Amino acid sequence: MLSNSVEALRIGFVIALWAAIVGVVAVVKHRKEAEAERARIRDMRLVYEMQLSREITSRRRHELTVEARLRREIDARSRTETAEQLAALRHEMASMRGHVEYALATRSTVEQLEIREIGPASEAALARPSEPEEVVDAELEDDAPAERAGERAT
Repeated sequence: MLSNSVEALRIGFVIALWAAIVGVVAVVKHRKEAEAERARIRDMRLVYEMQLSREITSRRRHELTVEARLRREIDARSRTETAEQLAALRHEMASMRGHVEYALATRSTVEQLEIREIGPASEAALARPSEPEEVVDAELEDDAPAERAGERAT
């Protein structure tokens, strides 16, 4: 069907022009669709990043809130435990003080009984303040009634 006629060439040329026009329209339409798709993907990515940023911020805020709450609870527990330990130590110190006072009062009473049993001649020898032990014993005897009075108060 190849012919050398001018009319066949004109029809072929018109068909080729229409094919080129349809091709250009299809390419333009495809480019617009592709650009719209890229814009939609870009918008979706931006929305995703914003939502992710909000979730990260929300998660950080939650973590900080939980951390602050845990710190407060731990501080309260440690303060309570410290207060309980201090109270126990104070009680133990008071108990030990009472034992020491009782031991000193008992020792003083025993020494007074020993002095009475020794007799008046020995008391004169013990009353000399030349030896430091005698001075300490005399001081203990002076403090003994006050300590016994303190025991009665407890």
